[in-house]
Amino acid sequence: MAVRPLLQTRWIGWSVGAAGIVLALIIALAFALTGPMGRALVGQAVDGRAVDGLGTLQIEGLEGNILSDLSLARVEIHDEDGAWLTLQDVRVRWSAISLVTGPLEIEAIEVARLDLYRRPAAQAEAPPSSGGGVPAIRLDALSIAVIHLSEGVAGPEADYTLEGQLTGAVDGALTARLQAQRIDAAGDRITLEFERDQTGQISGQASIDAPAGGLLAETLSLGETGWSLTSALNGALEDGRGTFTALIGDQPVSQGLLSWTGGAWTLS
Repeated sequence: MAVRPLLQTRWIGWSVGAAGIVLALIIALAFALTGPMGRALVGQAVDGRAVDGLGTLQIEGLEGNILSDLSLARVEIHDEDGAWLTLQDVRVRWSAISLVTGPLEIEAIEVARLDLYRRPAAQAEAPPSSGGGVPAIRLDALSIAVIHLSEGVAGPEADYTLEGQLTGAVDGALTARLQAQRIDAAGDRITLEFERDQTGQISGQASIDAPAGGLLAETLSLGETGWSLTSALNGALEDGRGTFTALIGDQPVSQGLLSWTGGAWTLS
């Protein structure tokens, strides 16, 4: 009898048909998420959300494809005294599929302006995190064209620009680079480079250039001379060693070795 082969053929046909319907629904949903529906869902999920230890998030002007290239006209974080931080003209270019495949791939995060009006009001402490540190991520470029610090945040009013990169792997390896420079007056410059391999060994370099008249020089009451610092570190979080050199003006004032063991630091 040909009944069984006929039933098998029907089952195969039904399975293929069902798979086709599911695939069509997934494609339709993906297309829907790239437009107004996706932006509405993200807006409802993010706007008004509490951020532990910082306050409440508010967003305006969400545009673009949320799965690949989105922008926000304005982002604010509010505490009990109002907005203490604002970002304007934010753009994020990323791969949504990387959330599934890993690592999270972000081509660029670009911010036209960040205003820090004051330090946030004290927030209730967030519960301890059970996370395992930095997730698997690749951020190719972070760029904030203007960071405006209002007077009192870190001394006198000042404008900075910032660029950076970050790569983190599931095995714990991490590479980060950050550079900040003052753009409205004497050019304070901070450069940081950091690496951690999968065994926990770390290495890093840092340099701070605080010319006369700049915010960093004034902060240490060295506004007339300026100062600079370079350092390099190697080891692990539990113990390691490094070198440093400090200058006031162009005169060396301190140079030596530093080491740390179990959270205790030693200079020599």
